[in-house]
Formats: sequence, C-alpha cells, structure tokens
Amino acid sequence: MRENEFLANASQGIKSQRTELFNKICVENDISDDIEKCISILQPINDLIVKFQSDAVLISDVYHEMTALQELAKRSNRPNKKERNCQVD
Repeated sequence: MRENEFLANASQGIKSQRTELFNKICVENDISDDIEKCISILQPINDLIVKFQSDAVLISDVYHEMTALQELAKRSNRPNKKERNCQVD
C-alpha cells in the first residue's frame, strides 16, 4: 500500500494516527541510513551478476570472485559506530 492510499482510505481521526505512525517509522527512525546500508551490501552482488552474465566466464573466475565476496561480507559484518552505541551489554 502506498502512503497516499494508506492516508486516503481513512477517516480524519485514523488519518492523523496513520500520519503519525508513518512519520515515526520513516522519519524518526532515519530509514535512509538503512537504505544506504542495504545498497552497500547489494552493490558487490549486483556487480558480480553483471560480470557473470556472459557464458565466457570461467568457473575458476566465479570461484575466486565468490571467495572474495565472502571475505568482504565477513569484514563488513562488524557493527558500525551507531549500532555499537545501541547494543546492550
């Protein structure tokens, strides 16, 4: 459901509650940071998909690239500064 449908299909009282809920989820939680993180995770995968679309790619190249991708994933799996501050000891 799109935002305009979410708000348009409601009475005035419900509309204000939905607007508040939408703002709380999308604005206060700073969803743009989450989107940027998702894009940074998916970009190397997308690059490999483009690279491997050709039938001329050797299986050894695929193996080496996947191994490198696995190492990248291990390194980037560490929490960032914002996430470390939110963790409970």
